[in-house]
Amino acid sequence: MVKKKNYTALKARLSLFGLLFCVVFIALGLTVMPNIKINADLYYFYIPESTAPSVIADTLKKRGFIRSRLSFAAMAAIKNNQEIGPGMYELENDWSNLELLSHFETHEPKQTIFITLPEAQSRKSLVGALCSGLVVHPDDVFKLLNDEMFIAGFGALTKESVYCIFLPRNYRIYKDVSAERLLKRLYQEYQLFWNAKRLKKARQMHLTPSEVQILASIVYAETKLPEEMPRVAGVYVNRLQRSMRLESDPTLVFAAGKIKAKRVFFKDKQVESPYNTYKYKGLPPGPICTPPSWVIDKVLEFEGHDYLYFCASPELSGKHLFAETFDEHLKNAQKYRKKMDERNVF
Repeated sequence: MVKKKNYTALKARLSLFGLLFCVVFIALGLTVMPNIKINADLYYFYIPESTAPSVIADTLKKRGFIRSRLSFAAMAAIKNNQEIGPGMYELENDWSNLELLSHFETHEPKQTIFITLPEAQSRKSLVGALCSGLVVHPDDVFKLLNDEMFIAGFGALTKESVYCIFLPRNYRIYKDVSAERLLKRLYQEYQLFWNAKRLKKARQMHLTPSEVQILASIVYAETKLPEEMPRVAGVYVNRLQRSMRLESDPTLVFAAGKIKAKRVFFKDKQVESPYNTYKYKGLPPGPICTPPSWVIDKVLEFEGHDYLYFCASPELSGKHLFAETFDEHLKNAQKYRKKMDERNVF
């Protein structure tokens, strides 16, 4: 009888302990356990008008930047946070619900401006567009882009490949942002773009994220037809895997500074530049333009085939003719040159 009472008491204590453990675990989950998950130092989250915490939680969950929307909404209810005020908020990775809500409560909104970063070949026009409407001067941005110590904070990027952080898209920026904070903001967006899914595809190509973007810049300069991009990318992947020179005309145009040139000639192939892919094997050190995000995705989905060459179609339709052998390529190229000569295009 005594043993039965002891067993009952032990069972009761264990149940109580289990209950207390659950309470503590839930409390930790609601307050101090990390709930924000982003693959960047900061995530800029803009709220246009006063919004209920549950809606904020849904938005963050949809974007994949919060682990548990339920725990955040529950914590907001416990703290009686009925709405989050408008403004742009800087969210840090691994913040807890408590830290996130405290940030929403104490944040002092600053004036922001909406800018559009365009597709561009000229780095001067690119930086000029970035600074348009902001307090920061383009010269201050270029100074940092040429500062190796500053660029060292951007992982494996170099003074040439750092231009990969310029992703054409819309950005909401603090109007009084400094040049340093502006570039760091672009780098954080670059980190967010390179999510686990894209990183996996890049590794399967045996390329780094910046190398994929450099390749995408060449593909985008070669063709504006979405249906052709994976095939063109496949040609360059094949050449890279065979240690062949890429021999891309758009890289010559970039190296020679002849952005508006419609044709390249033998003399252009002699220009001394690391961007001259007729002289040097491998990818150039940086992008030759700023391809849109969807072009990068087209390159990540490159087409597997045996083509090693391509040239513009003599129909001048924007399409290309692809070839597996050099002899076949020469025949295609001759047809194109003949058509260009007939039209006196130089």
